[in-house]
Amino acid sequence: MAGSGQTSISTVQDILHTSGNIPKLLRALPHVPSRSHADVCTPPLSHRKTFDWIDSIVIIDYKYCTYDNTAYRKHLLDFDGLPEPIPEIENHDKGKLLAF
Repeated sequence: MAGSGQTSISTVQDILHTSGNIPKLLRALPHVPSRSHADVCTPPLSHRKTFDWIDSIVIIDYKYCTYDNTAYRKHLLDFDGLPEPIPEIENHDKGKLLAF
């Protein structure tokens, strides 16, 4: 764009930068990447999930799975009212049973 008109390169770069366009590489690579460098950098870029380990977890019996979902919230009370007691969590002997 700067070559087609009488606008300086820095002005064109400022306009492109303010509009959200930035260069893909901030600087040129000083050398060509070696084969070993390419072998190290390529696998993370082409990584894909090969095993869904969470799908292998099966809950044996739902009645043995205990969850503590107690949410403590502020309650509005009357001036002479008393707060309701917080229920205690029942502890089950078997706890959680998971099979892998």
